[in-house]
Amino acid sequence: MAGNAQTKTFTVTARNLDGKNNVEVSRSFDGIMLPLQQPLTFNRDSSVAFDFSGASLEHIFMFVEGDIPPNAPRSVSVYPVSPTGHLSINPCADILFDLYGQDEIERAAVGAAEAPYDLFVKYVTRSGDPLSLRSDSVAVSAERKIMNFTDSLVNVIDRVREPLRTALRQEMALNTLYFWNQIFFGRTSNLDSCENLSPEMAAWVEADKRLTRWADLGNEANALSLRFADVASSDWSKRLSENELNKIWEAGEEARLKKQFDFYARNYAGKARESLLANLIYKDTKDARFSAGLDSLYAEFSKLYPASAVSPFLESAVSKNVAVNSSSKEDPDMRFIETAENFTLDSIIGKFRGKPVIVDVWATWCGPCRKSFEDADLVREFAKEKGLELLYISIDEGGDRETAVRKLVRSYGLKGNHLIMTPALKQEIYSKFGSDGYLVIPNVALFDSEGRLVRRRFSESEDVPSLIKAIDSALLSPADPE
Repeated sequence: MAGNAQTKTFTVTARNLDGKNNVEVSRSFDGIMLPLQQPLTFNRDSSVAFDFSGASLEHIFMFVEGDIPPNAPRSVSVYPVSPTGHLSINPCADILFDLYGQDEIERAAVGAAEAPYDLFVKYVTRSGDPLSLRSDSVAVSAERKIMNFTDSLVNVIDRVREPLRTALRQEMALNTLYFWNQIFFGRTSNLDSCENLSPEMAAWVEADKRLTRWADLGNEANALSLRFADVASSDWSKRLSENELNKIWEAGEEARLKKQFDFYARNYAGKARESLLANLIYKDTKDARFSAGLDSLYAEFSKLYPASAVSPFLESAVSKNVAVNSSSKEDPDMRFIETAENFTLDSIIGKFRGKPVIVDVWATWCGPCRKSFEDADLVREFAKEKGLELLYISIDEGGDRETAVRKLVRSYGLKGNHLIMTPALKQEIYSKFGSDGYLVIPNVALFDSEGRLVRRRFSESEDVPSLIKAIDSALLSPADPE
């Protein structure tokens, strides 16, 4: 079980995908996990091999989109510990993931490490609340329920040997704190500072401190977890008052990023620090923020870790960041609509009268929106072939929204017409495409050549190939938007 110098080969075999499923992988390099979400390319039946060498324990996380067996998990975490591990992915089988080279004890331990995150998903989706935490407003009671639950998980995880044991205990701890944060922030949403707290609020703050200490955020094994960066970011924000946070956000993305980078550099060490700094740099580009000054942060990272195994990914991210920030000329095929006070959404749609219009409502912070933009060329080619206009409507808010939107549009090459939502247009946009004041994005809608709304939202908005088929069908037989 312990790491060794021999090469370990982990093979992933796909069966019966046939274009119906997308497989994404994130993995660690020398013990540092990055949220790569790289697509794995399979033929109908094929294999992909990952080679690991050295003493470090590594982590592979895979996610499958599309149709899968009922009640089957869509994702799997694997920590290759045998020289020849093997994972089979087969959507047509009773079990989506069939893992070889992992015994039942290890399988149970991995499941125990992920169990708190499963509770989190049930809690936020309101599909379940096994610990009865939703109605529990007493901090000590909520803390006790969670810790009793984790005690049962530790008993399962402690049956495996090192280094997997420590890695899974920390994965479990981070998932637990991630879940706790959802409850804690919900109970203390109006908390401005830790001074002059009511006894009730003070109890929540003290419980949070105990759980954070228990989670051991400085443990180097945390670097193997995809949850570490989010949990550490929440810990950083907890140390700041609302007033301090507001000042940081008002200073702009570059200043916020620098402050968070410096905080991690001062308060963490070893693999934990390397992981947090690397993820901060990598995710800025992955999330299409393109903060100015990212190259300076990477220079600082390189001084601390000149031989980091994740440097190639960071270099690629920084190169893209620099290219986006240095672009001074707008592509003439990326047309931004200037709005006036008396503009309405209908008047904007009316500009394209004579052509049907595909409207894509999105935001820079929306991960599924950014993912759909990876296939923007397919939509553009379809629109050109059918004589359609493309209108992208960003619902970003805040003083720096225009800069953020223009950077993202350039980075994905989103050719077409662009509208950045103004306060005056917000209610109309939410009423037109949303429901009861809520708006799910990405939201792709269709207007006919007379400016009439044909489809308020296509359910296929996140799946571009399926979306194109749905739009083509709607053009032939328009449906009532209601």
